[in-house]
Amino acid sequence: GVVMSVAQTSVSTYHDHVQGGKELTQCDQIVQWLSTQNKACTRREIHEGTGLEYGAVCGRVNKLVKDGLLTELQRKIENNGSGKKAKLVRIPIKEQQLGLFQ
Repeated sequence: GVVMSVAQTSVSTYHDHVQGGKELTQCDQIVQWLSTQNKACTRREIHEGTGLEYGAVCGRVNKLVKDGLLTELQRKIENNGSGKKAKLVRIPIKEQQLGLFQ
């Protein structure tokens, strides 16, 4: 048989899972929640908004960014006065929608 890369295997498992009508995966929950926010959000905001564990949110968001399903902005914001900077992520804006944001 053909050897699939880890990424291909994950994507195929992910699609099987979604098509199997199982409950929303954590990735789905994050994307769905972010799509209701009309702004870029930090991982902490996603954690607070979805109720998913912070560590799980970080892992899923990193995967979604790597897979191109989320965009991580280069600019950072102050994170809740902790002094640390937090990166913002958002749903990628489709080319045709860019005009709306100019």
